[in-house]
Amino acid sequence: MSYVLTEEDINYEKDNYIKNNILFILHIIYWNEISLKISDNNAFNLENSQLHLELTISNFIFTYLFLKNLDTNIVVDNKTKTFFDKCSWLFN
Repeated sequence: MSYVLTEEDINYEKDNYIKNNILFILHIIYWNEISLKISDNNAFNLENSQLHLELTISNFIFTYLFLKNLDTNIVVDNKTKTFFDKCSWLFN
């Protein structure tokens, strides 16, 4: 049996993401509610005391799973909800 991604691939991506985004991660863990949106670029802004994150697909998946484990309230737009619906097995 062959897999598209191996556990080694996942660990490499996770370690690489954390290394490149550690300051960002340290800031987002303090928010109770975060708005996530899939975008072509990574960006963030503050609006009405809410953190809005725009993330590429590759960063989005890891960030979502990370925030889900922190019990952060995650708000998504319709495009992102559609992505969740297509990949629901990944997020459960």
